[in-house]
Amino acid sequence: NFFTKDQAYYRAIQDDATLDILEARRQAILRSLEYSLKRLILIQAIISAIALIAVPWIVAVFRMDPIQMGVLRTGIFASFLQSGLQILILLLLYFDAQTEALTSCGLFAVANTVLTTLSLDQGVPVFGYGYAIACLLTLACAFFLLNRRLARLHYWTFMKQSIPRPIVVFDDDEEPELS
Repeated sequence: NFFTKDQAYYRAIQDDATLDILEARRQAILRSLEYSLKRLILIQAIISAIALIAVPWIVAVFRMDPIQMGVLRTGIFASFLQSGLQILILLLLYFDAQTEALTSCGLFAVANTVLTTLSLDQGVPVFGYGYAIACLLTLACAFFLLNRRLARLHYWTFMKQSIPRPIVVFDDDEEPELS
């Protein structure tokens, strides 16, 4: 699973592994993430498909106006996209990419506000489209940011760590030299 692959990567660093080994471990992380994300997308797609198929039944049971079926379908699709977005934001945070996660959240907030406002002006047939487009736009952005972070995992692991200042210890009878 992903966690064990990630732990193996950092264990290799502690064991002073070569760059080739670290790259192999990074690739294992990527394969594990790809496999896990595909499974999550499949599960969410099945749930969303069932919900989409059930829309006429939901509308009938809750005595909704038939014009709301389109809004409900758009909302279900947008929720599918947003679940993927939330997973990507969690992964960004896992890989210590707070700026990228904040960028994704900020983009979603702005895009959702602007696009939803624009869609509300167009009437009921396009309700939900602003939310759906905001989810899709932000999902694409978050995917790009996560992909970029993972492509440079070695850099972020080694170059962005704080390096403590060395501590100088003097013997009791030694005087420090001041220059």
